[in-house]
Amino acid sequence: MVPYAAAPTYSQTGKISTGLSFGPTAGLNTSNYAALNPSGSTYSISAWIKLNTLPSAYGRDYCIFRGLLTGDPWENVLINVNYLNNNQILFRFISDSDNNYSYTSVSLTTGGTWYHVVAVISGIGNVPIIYLNNTAYSGSTAQIANIYNAEEQYDIGNAYEGTNEGFDGVIDEVGVWRKALSASEVSTLYNGGSGLRYNLSTNLVSYWKFNESSGDAIDSLGTTDLTVYGDVAQNQSGKLGTSYNFTGATTYVGQVDTTYEFTTNLTVYAWINTSASGVYRAIMANYHSGSIDDGGYDLLISDTGYIEWSVRNSGFTPNNVYCTSTNTVNDGAWHFIVGTFNGEYAKLYVDGTINETSAAWVHPIDFNPGARFEIGRREVQAYWIGKIDEPAIWNRALTPLEISNLYNSGTGKTYPFDDVASSPTPTPSITPSITPSITKSISVSPSITPSVTTSISPSISVSPSITPSITPSITKSISVSPSITPSITPSISPSISVSPSITPSISPSISVSPSITPSVTTSISPSISPSITLSVTPSITVSVTPSITPSITPSQSFIPKTRAFFVFFE
Repeated sequence: MVPYAAAPTYSQTGKISTGLSFGPTAGLNTSNYAALNPSGSTYSISAWIKLNTLPSAYGRDYCIFRGLLTGDPWENVLINVNYLNNNQILFRFISDSDNNYSYTSVSLTTGGTWYHVVAVISGIGNVPIIYLNNTAYSGSTAQIANIYNAEEQYDIGNAYEGTNEGFDGVIDEVGVWRKALSASEVSTLYNGGSGLRYNLSTNLVSYWKFNESSGDAIDSLGTTDLTVYGDVAQNQSGKLGTSYNFTGATTYVGQVDTTYEFTTNLTVYAWINTSASGVYRAIMANYHSGSIDDGGYDLLISDTGYIEWSVRNSGFTPNNVYCTSTNTVNDGAWHFIVGTFNGEYAKLYVDGTINETSAAWVHPIDFNPGARFEIGRREVQAYWIGKIDEPAIWNRALTPLEISNLYNSGTGKTYPFDDVASSPTPTPSITPSITPSITKSISVSPSITPSVTTSISPSISVSPSITPSITPSITKSISVSPSITPSITPSISPSISVSPSITPSISPSISVSPSITPSVTTSISPSISPSITLSVTPSITVSVTPSITPSITPSQSFIPKTRAFFVFFE
């Protein structure tokens, strides 16, 4: 999906994470309409929507999703908030010459409310259904034929570029399936009003880390542990942790198992490292028979070092489609290899980048009885030489964004993936602005007017001993949330020092003979204005209310399969 010239606003607050905010002329579209076409009699579309305002004039309906035909009736599927029908959700699709309509029976309201909208076409003879917040509303006209395929493009958030039917609000988590979602699957998506999203673990069936030093290859999801055959060297240096090193001949991993016989949606991937050439060698395959034209799928490296990904069905012509990599990969370096099939197109990715998309092939993959799922060979041939690490298989076609995410700029990611944290843990970014207001009150007592009485016998006694009493009062009021107690040592002026050190000078000078004991009383009343230096280190509790932006990735799983397309809007 690419934005119109009038693009929507990205990174808006969404239902699950972030969404897109549209307007009268904003929208998204794709000319790769074949990837989203129903190609049959069943189809489902879902989205979370939040309105800013309601439609208020004819011709200003708010479009959510639309497939465009080249002529009247103009669209193969349409979901919008319809002004003429009291702002209810309209769902319309075209099957041959028949227009099939379905409306909700309640009108939407404004005010920033999130609605979960799911439109379901469940096959010939059935009426379409709209689910609004997990409540089903049935249409009145039964489907009589397969759904039309779009002929130009699909749009989200507007009817098409140049029109004024842009959605006034935010749209999030748009999904499209070539199947009729069941009521249970819709309920799973709705998730009690909290919503549910796809993540990298959605429909992940098996993941083998190849970190074992001996024994079976352990499936991290617990689906199927695979038997290790021949002299496979385990616990070798890998791309992520350790890997298995295959030496050809009889070394491989696998078994007879129907678990991985996916007919319309799958992804296989692995990290590989090889320098071999001369013959075809298998990374991963699910295959049985002596003929290359029989069913199954396989991910191979050719005799010249190119990757090939193919899917097959012996009952059709052509009986297979395949993709070939742009460059050779038998260079002794690690490469990330991914093959996908979505029921219509096979795609091959190398190091996070799509290398080739097959011609359209709308057929299921078939499998002969006794087919073996194997890593490192294809049945009794094509034994791998080199290392393999982190092989995995999904029962859905991963998107280009997901594959790029897994490649992770060449670093890779291992299961469990970092987009499915078990619990949200906000990480606050705290930049407090601390401006303490300090009010000091210093009282110096006494005001120094010493009285000096000198009694000469000939000894001299001076009193009082001058000890100023200094009582600083420091007041600071700061509100605290969360509780932060920094160590703050403010510099407080003025400095208070007491001077002079009082040593009175006594006049007159008296000469005393031993027989005379005069009594001399001298009264000194100097006016002293002392300079005082006070060093104060108060204990101050600072209350800071930081701005906290948590990064939360919910841990969720999802049931509906046979997905054609999904948009996270992030």
